[in-house]
Amino acid sequence: MAHPGAQISTVHGEDVHINDWELFGQRAIRERKWKAVWINSAKEEWELYDFGVDPGELDDIAEREPGVLERLVEPGGFVRPS
Repeated sequence: MAHPGAQISTVHGEDVHINDWELFGQRAIRERKWKAVWINSAKEEWELYDFGVDPGELDDIAEREPGVLERLVEPGGFVRPS
């Protein structure tokens, strides 16, 4: 809850709802049908899934949709872990 006198701003716009979370080094960002996932693994890259056609997260489309992935990952400060 924001302080009553605080001004609230958003990096995505008022009509865009983004959920993100991090747990034990695993990260995820979800916006509508898109979900970006970082799992500590040998791959060491963000994965991207389209829930509209792949609710089971079986087809990583990060290479086919780099603009979507960048848009999700960069504004939230979820940069590649070092």
